[in-house]
Amino acid sequence: MRVARSLNLTHIALILSLPIILALISPSWMFNNAIQSDDYFYLGHILDIHGYSDWYPAATTYFGERISWTIPSAIIHHLLPAVIANFTTHLLVYWVAIFAIYGIIQRLINDRVALFIALLLGNYPPFMRAVGWDYVDGATIAYLSLCLFFVVQSGLSTRKNRYLMLAGMCAMLTVTAQLFTITLMPAILIFYFINRKPA
Repeated sequence: MRVARSLNLTHIALILSLPIILALISPSWMFNNAIQSDDYFYLGHILDIHGYSDWYPAATTYFGERISWTIPSAIIHHLLPAVIANFTTHLLVYWVAIFAIYGIIQRLINDRVALFIALLLGNYPPFMRAVGWDYVDGATIAYLSLCLFFVVQSGLSTRKNRYLMLAGMCAMLTVTAQLFTITLMPAILIFYFINRKPA
């Protein structure tokens, strides 16, 4: 199996355009809903990260500790107008997750299956909801997908250590965003040992 596969520009264009088409049809999936309150706590941190650091409940609970989600989002919101920043943040999370899954399937199976899975995932309403609101689960999915991509790439590459270092960084970003995901780390380790090339 080849380590480096040629880029399929048609697949890239389809994956890049899918969330934009979905947002043009119904942009509501890219905004917080009125049912949950947690996503608004994170939105408050994103919009004013310094002001919320000593504010209840952030000062006494875990809301302010999920910096692998709040800091990148705060930077984007600082640089761009509010609505554009919202779309940019959620599109980036969407694309990171989808392209990571595409890369995993492309390397393990083939391009066509990878595109099919990526487009199915991109249209899956629970996935769209997760990456479309300001709660941490979208970032967690993106970081975890990227971690798995680097694990797969390490098994196919001669530069194994570089990809394992990137996988470890993404694993830490995942755990920082959502502490509960530490329970997934043994499964990633098992996946690495199954996927690696014999020495």
